[in-house]
Amino acid sequence: MRRVKCSREVIAALLRKGVLAEQTTELDRPDGYRQQAAAGQPHVLLPEQDEAFSRVAGAIQQNRFETFLLYGITGSGKTEVYLQAIALVLEKGRQAIVLVPEISLTPQAVARFRSRFGPQVGVYHSHLTPGQKYDLWRRIESGAVQILIGARSAIFAPFPRLGLIVVDEEHEHSYKQSDPAPRYHARDVAVWRARHLGIPVILGSATPSLESMRNAEVGKFRMLRLTRRTGEASLPTIRLIDMAEHVRQEGSAGLISKMLREAVQERLNRREQVILFLNRRGFSNFFFCMVCKTPIRCDHCDVVMTWHKAAGKLLCHYCGDEKPRPTQCPACQAPDPAPLGAGTQRIEEEMAALFPEARILRVDFDTAGGKHGFLGIWDQIERGDYDILLGTQMISKGLHLEHVTLVGVISADHSLFLPDFRSAERTFDQLTQVAGRAGRMQRAGEVILQTFIPHHYAIQRAVAHDAEGFYKQELHMREMLHFPPFHRLLLARFSGVDPARVRERAGRLAALLRDKAVRRNTWRGVSVYGPVPCPIARIKDHTRWQVLLRGQTPSLMRGLLMAALEEYERDKKRAGVTVTLDMDPMDLL
Repeated sequence: MRRVKCSREVIAALLRKGVLAEQTTELDRPDGYRQQAAAGQPHVLLPEQDEAFSRVAGAIQQNRFETFLLYGITGSGKTEVYLQAIALVLEKGRQAIVLVPEISLTPQAVARFRSRFGPQVGVYHSHLTPGQKYDLWRRIESGAVQILIGARSAIFAPFPRLGLIVVDEEHEHSYKQSDPAPRYHARDVAVWRARHLGIPVILGSATPSLESMRNAEVGKFRMLRLTRRTGEASLPTIRLIDMAEHVRQEGSAGLISKMLREAVQERLNRREQVILFLNRRGFSNFFFCMVCKTPIRCDHCDVVMTWHKAAGKLLCHYCGDEKPRPTQCPACQAPDPAPLGAGTQRIEEEMAALFPEARILRVDFDTAGGKHGFLGIWDQIERGDYDILLGTQMISKGLHLEHVTLVGVISADHSLFLPDFRSAERTFDQLTQVAGRAGRMQRAGEVILQTFIPHHYAIQRAVAHDAEGFYKQELHMREMLHFPPFHRLLLARFSGVDPARVRERAGRLAALLRDKAVRRNTWRGVSVYGPVPCPIARIKDHTRWQVLLRGQTPSLMRGLLMAALEEYERDKKRAGVTVTLDMDPMDLL
């Protein structure tokens, strides 16, 4: 059709008349990642790496289930342990699954694995088309793919002779499927599947989750430690900037401190690379009316809208609603609300003004979204076509960038202000991970953290590279408050367009739960909290309330909830209100 510029009907007519003959060839749709032959050789393991590998190899040789927590500082060579363990699995005629938390991490991971194992490495994530997923399934079925790298749903890959599961960056919350159902945690499914098959599983991280640390403490997981970086690299020096003091000295609330500006200029002069991290996309956080002190909010969600200057619109990051730039306040009609706060777009603009000669590459959902969005950006990163790499959490973990010697954290405080008991843990993880991108080769690395609350223990522990101190302090607080990992949570969330009915239905289930818990000793030890509005009380015009169960025995918690729901479901008034259940929720917003 392309060659002779005709329609499909012309071709069909010629086929019917026998003028043309038809031949069918089956082709695999490419996954977008480079295919290459196996060429890389195993590295000589350091003593700690060799000890970790020997432990895992013993379980592989004996076909024995065991969960290994590979706790290694950033740049300590966890991936090489994975690679050599997988090589042993392949020698035994078995297969392996490697989970990574972000699609943004897959290009580098795929490149490293394919350089060692060639085209038998497959890739799976949500951005693949149905056709690409089908082709991958066929290649797994035929045996062409023996190793699968992918995001959380790759844990369900149908390998018939699975011999090892690796969960890299096991602490990451993106391993939890929160919406829609099924609401599973890929790390927990990995451990379950490994136990079911009688094979080992490796959970790797520089900042393990408190749940995994607790499991290692009580003997459920075997701890394997890597305390040194490979080669001649050492952990970066971390410097703290008190932004409140900076504002007092500078006389303005600038986003980039003088110390960070000077450090960036120094790296540019030395032709070294810089990462700037801010976990908020867009240009500014919100538009704010200086007269009535009201931010511009989404009409459908209880959140403020984010200003995206490049697109020229306000955007709700929950429902996707858009608005043009406001010329007056919708509440009091005062003219010209002001943009306040900062996102990655604004930092990009400021850095371009400060360093006009620098090549700035922004990586966030706006620039790296879509089917192959990050793959194109990764080609630029891999070629080194940037001086300053600016982005959100997409660049904060897992990436091995040899020429980055400075990491600047624009605001270390953002996640601390979330109404979530995990906020300190998330902050510590995030800061430790992004700091680990600096100084991964011979050249020394430096990290500059800007914060308005420099004395918070999560920030202080991150600055001191004191993971043990953080875990000890945070576990003590969780135990006192009866929060995970010492107790389990079960969330029931109610949603509907009628606020009064949602509130009434949440109250009804809470009353049933309390009544049954009090009247029967079966559920002693299960506490019921709520109903309360969700911290984000409305999304897409649906009001949201929640009820929380807390206890130490999941079967009792589920039993109480099922008993209450059985009676709740008989009530015809429940129409119009949706109830979703989530065991071990990672998101309480």
